[in-house]
Amino acid sequence: MKLQVSNYNIYVPLRGDEYLLVHRYTGAADCVKTNVIRFLWDFARGIYNPKLVSKKTLQLLKNRGYLTDRSLKEEKIKVMEIAQLLSKIEKKYHTLKFVIIPTYSCNLKCTYCYENILVRKKLVINKQLVNYK
Repeated sequence: MKLQVSNYNIYVPLRGDEYLLVHRYTGAADCVKTNVIRFLWDFARGIYNPKLVSKKTLQLLKNRGYLTDRSLKEEKIKVMEIAQLLSKIEKKYHTLKFVIIPTYSCNLKCTYCYENILVRKKLVINKQLVNYK
């Protein structure tokens, strides 16, 4: 089992030396120190520095999906399986949903997202768009 950094991690800088670390298909979200982010970035480049994180933190990174033994292809398949399951659930219960998108500057980079082109344009919702008739 060869571990690698998941392609579905999101790193959001917070105040000071903290980051919000989010995994897109496990739903994990954790506030972590910069050393954990540095560990993941180094690990992604093939540099293993165990001094940056404790054994407990390393296990947490594995358990929460930030480190994975899945290849990129296997991760994409997993995401598609989750999307199909959610679609089946939605069809079964006929849920009504509203989505409010205050900005198209999303950085989540979801492979299934239909807004891909709009993300590149960096569009922002404004009063004129809201009042469009």
